[in-house]
Amino acid sequence: MYASFLNTSLTIFLTLAYHLFSFIQPSKGEFIEASIGLGLTSPYENMNIFGSRFYAQGKYVFAFNKY
Repeated sequence: MYASFLNTSLTIFLTLAYHLFSFIQPSKGEFIEASIGLGLTSPYENMNIFGSRFYAQGKYVFAFNKY
């Protein structure tokens, strides 16, 4: 039973590791990363201050093709 659990856990871990590490380096060294959404704020204390706005962020990333 323990060996079966160990084999299953090891298989899941190696599958996840391969999936994560295979996408670390982009195939091309240049790309654009963008984030958009709704930004909400609220205080930590009992105050009647709340806010909501549109949020947008973009950046141009240049990465080396080899480590």
